[in-house]
Amino acid sequence: EPFPELIGRKAGSITGGEIVAILKRMTEAGVTRGVNKLRAFLLAAFNLPIKAEGDPRAAVALGQDFAIIANPVALTRRIREFDRASNRVLKESELRAFWKALDDRSPMVRDALRLTLMLGGQRLAQLLRVTAHDVDLQAGVIRLHDAKGQRTQPREHALPVPVIAKAIVKRLVDVNPGRAGLFSSDGERPMNRDTLTAAVIDIAKTLVEENKAQPFSMRDLRRTCETMLAAMGISKDIRAQLQSHGLGGVQDLHYD
Repeated sequence: EPFPELIGRKAGSITGGEIVAILKRMTEAGVTRGVNKLRAFLLAAFNLPIKAEGDPRAAVALGQDFAIIANPVALTRRIREFDRASNRVLKESELRAFWKALDDRSPMVRDALRLTLMLGGQRLAQLLRVTAHDVDLQAGVIRLHDAKGQRTQPREHALPVPVIAKAIVKRLVDVNPGRAGLFSSDGERPMNRDTLTAAVIDIAKTLVEENKAQPFSMRDLRRTCETMLAAMGISKDIRAQLQSHGLGGVQDLHYD
């Protein structure tokens, strides 16, 4: 909406200056991390057709007539100060309040957010792609697929299903046994990650207003899980396996 004149333009005609104008508007509005995220998305979007020109497989899938020779986003800079690492970790009382607040949410939202915590703080995008085929309740295992980073194929990320989570997983498998994924309201499409992110934002706002928590986000819940696991004495290696942190070595990839 802020740039209607760009909508009808061909991607190959977009200039670096016009990309800067988009990012500048966000910066002026006080957006920080989102500026770098949008830049990364745009950079990847322009790179895709450029790489397709020389990759016959990509050319088959995408076509070849993009006429994009250079990536205009490459002329912009990532603002490193906007990538500050957060260290927000919820206290146990705050996490309890969040858990209890999920009682008032729809069953699918409640189950998804509780399950991501029960499984050690999983990334929503990966959890929402899980289908009944990825679940083996008899063995007590659920398999996620980690496509994060530069992997050409998603890494299979096997997790133990805790006893307290088995009832939730079984209920989801019974409701959605098909390909749509465990978290689907219509049996055809998986739940959108934004639905869960919005629920967390809304709950956090309410808890702050009720003086039950300080502001927090979905990312803080994942960090809280790992911090609490560390406090319980769970080793760094096991935490890395649970949260699928940078496991790209030969041993992890082929053997372990």
